[in-house]
Amino acid sequence: MLVLQHIHDNPAGRVGAILDEYEVFYHLIHVGRYHLPDPTRYNAIVVLGGAAHLYDTHRYPYSIHEEAYLHQAIKQGVPYLGMCLGGQLLAKAFHAEVKKLPKYHIGFLEIHFTEEGKNDPLYQGFESYQLAFQWRADCFELPEGAVSLAHHSQGFNQSFRYGERAYGLQYHCELTEDILDL
Repeated sequence: MLVLQHIHDNPAGRVGAILDEYEVFYHLIHVGRYHLPDPTRYNAIVVLGGAAHLYDTHRYPYSIHEEAYLHQAIKQGVPYLGMCLGGQLLAKAFHAEVKKLPKYHIGFLEIHFTEEGKNDPLYQGFESYQLAFQWRADCFELPEGAVSLAHHSQGFNQSFRYGERAYGLQYHCELTEDILDL
């Protein structure tokens, strides 16, 4: 599995712990520091959060290359899970708008599952809503053809599926107590 990390303060956390527990080998790459490897060498890609604003390509020029890289990987059938910035990258890679929120979302917020979300393999067995940790200034629209899986009570998208095996989340399910204390 390939795990892409954008900033030191947002490591693999719980995702890394689960992969370790199940003895799944993963290759962690720090985006912007190292070359992105051939995605077809991996069984899946997980993309973590970060501080970049995807509409500010002058400040974050690597994001253009990363979007194209992820677009190609998903088109080649590589399963994908993107959290926060990773979800925004999935949306933008398939031509959906990523924009600034009216105000920051920080803390545990309720996300509500859509009917499709309740039946999706990612969320089957969950209640109709979940508390999820968010620390973000941006939000994403859904790419054409995407399936909405969850939204915030104020209407902002929280989770979607693109195709059969690519998921974009707007929240941080990789969060651990140690990360929260950073």
